Amino acid sequence: MSQSIDAAAQFADRLLSPKSPEKSFRKIALYLPLERPETFELVIDGLSWQEKIHPRPRNEFRRHTRRTFSATVLLVIETTLGGSRLIRLAFPARGRNISRSGLGVIASNYLIPARRENGGDSVEAEPLLVNLERVLEPGTSCLVGLRQSDGKLCWIAGRIVRKRSLGGKMQELGIQFESRLH
Repeated sequence: MSQSIDAAAQFADRLLSPKSPEKSFRKIALYLPLERPETFELVIDGLSWQEKIHPRPRNEFRRHTRRTFSATVLLVIETTLGGSRLIRLAFPARGRNISRSGLGVIASNYLIPARRENGGDSVEAEPLLVNLERVLEPGTSCLVGLRQSDGKLCWIAGRIVRKRSLGGKMQELGIQFESRLH
């Protein structure tokens, strides 16, 4: 996981803030959701059931066909978390659907720092609890780490274009990729 985070940091240096003179925020703080994996599954099942009962209008335009995508992805954003110092925050989210131009994910609203059992570097002054509902807004740039068949993460730059609260503990995010998948 630490190699994936290091690769994300290098990718983020080029894409998220290439013009920034400050390099003190190059490290990425890894956070984990408070909710258990089963909670994500229940939310996704509930959303799928809701869509069966209330299907979308047939005239709704989509550029690319969406497919079910149920893998865990890693999202990386830059934020100040209410302070003035910019930090990079990485957290897992559960994929819901994917197309050539974007991805739908379910993310926990509340994140805690991952343990540093291997003695790895820690980002200074990591907050003990992050409320993503206050941090993520449409227009927020992000990096999406998608696991490839060989196990490595493929990093794709994107932007959050849609956010929907799901009962206070979770949220659904729509992410538009900056370049299409092939």
